[in-house]
Amino acid sequence: MKLNEAIFMVLRDLRNAFEGEKEEGVYAVKDDAINLKNEYKPGMWIAITGSVLNDGLYVLKKTSVSSLWQLTNGTDDDSPVQNEESFNGSVWRLKPPGGFITLCKEIAEWFDSEAGRNRGVVSESVLGFHKVEFAMDKNGQVAGWDTLFANRIPGSWRKMWQTTAATTIFGGQND
Repeated sequence: MKLNEAIFMVLRDLRNAFEGEKEEGVYAVKDDAINLKNEYKPGMWIAITGSVLNDGLYVLKKTSVSSLWQLTNGTDDDSPVQNEESFNGSVWRLKPPGGFITLCKEIAEWFDSEAGRNRGVVSESVLGFHKVEFAMDKNGQVAGWDTLFANRIPGSWRKMWQTTAATTIFGGQND
């Protein structure tokens, strides 16, 4: 799993985008890069909304042009973006708390492990009837990423309802 995918999944589960400032305007994405107006630093995470092809979460890398930023997925050099001549949208600066990105890296690695690939399924049978056995955690709950990492997610990170920014970034309503 790509790091940006893990971050998106965890943030959506928390109903919290840890959003900071937002800039709006007309943007273009070309050769994995976007022209941003505000000041940013390499390694910052952003969320793009309003794009037809590139809505999502990205970590910024500096290019040789002062206002151009390369968009990466935080995991490898695969290009997570597509060229887009022009879109009217928003760029949200994300401000995740300390340890959050490291935790998401561990969750992404878990999804790439045997346990994560099987989504906790220990055995499955279809002889006569469909039966699935799931791995259980120490509390007797199905051992998914959310239960396995629950003790590492402070309650202060969770929101009861999504903020307006989180609803925009993740889509949908408060659920």
